[in-house]
Amino acid sequence: MSHNTGSGKDKKRVSDGHLQLSVSWAVCMRIIVSIFVLYLAITCWKPVIGVIWQILSAGFPLFLGFVIAYVVNILMNVYERHYFRSHADKKWVSVTRRPVCLTGAILTGLGAVALLLWIVIPQLSPSSQNASRTRSLHCREMPR
Repeated sequence: MSHNTGSGKDKKRVSDGHLQLSVSWAVCMRIIVSIFVLYLAITCWKPVIGVIWQILSAGFPLFLGFVIAYVVNILMNVYERHYFRSHADKKWVSVTRRPVCLTGAILTGLGAVALLLWIVIPQLSPSSQNASRTRSLHCREMPR
């Protein structure tokens, strides 16, 4: 006597209480192909890494463009909401809104990057001098 549990597609209960799984050919082929691809990835490691590196290298500019567009879009939305709100019905405001806000968003982004570099770069010189001084002190103290 066998009883179906659940939807009956995947599992069937047999009389001794154990589960019997029914697996389709598509699932078997997917498992076989996955194991073969894993075997190739392990045995041909260097070419696989080379292909992965090429894909990541080619995709990085696209990813960077998405990030820049996302940041610029956020700034543009803020600027467009506040750009001559009292004169929104004038034609010159509607014509100049997008270019002026885009220019403002790009200049704001460049200003933020410049400010960050202005803060970080002066700290790099003392840090590198300090690191080289510490390294030279450690090298002198090492027994030979």
